[in-house]
Amino acid sequence: MYIADLTPGPVLSDEERARDAAWLDYLASVTPDAAFLTKLPVLPVGWLDKEHPFPTEAPDPEVVYKLGQTLWDRENFMMGYHVCEFCEVPSPGFGVTVDNVPGILGSSTILVPGDGVMYSCPDLIFHYVRDHHYRPPDEFLLAVRRYERRRK
Repeated sequence: MYIADLTPGPVLSDEERARDAAWLDYLASVTPDAAFLTKLPVLPVGWLDKEHPFPTEAPDPEVVYKLGQTLWDRENFMMGYHVCEFCEVPSPGFGVTVDNVPGILGSSTILVPGDGVMYSCPDLIFHYVRDHHYRPPDEFLLAVRRYERRRK
């Protein structure tokens, strides 16, 4: 599913924002790992498809490593896998190894905190950057460089 990078979501009224904040507070109180809950504006990054060109450059090894670390904190696991549309032989689920632990990408979301925002990415962003040389926006790259794993 394509979403342009850094496209803001819907603008909420003060009443809607207050309602959502109260709901998020409640969920955080009853959810042991509430990292997926955020009151920050959420901006999409890396929701790519073949129909929309994207900027490319050789990936920075530090960014690839840090993106790999974000995979430990994936959220919103779905049933089934998204196929990488850019691989010659697409297959559901994309196998990777991070810190000597194998895993499969294509079925979850990564949330990366930035300056006053939360970036929402498909977990395939790791593959897009490493293997297809996708170049995310600068502000996202800065947030990734600052990223610290939540789960050990």
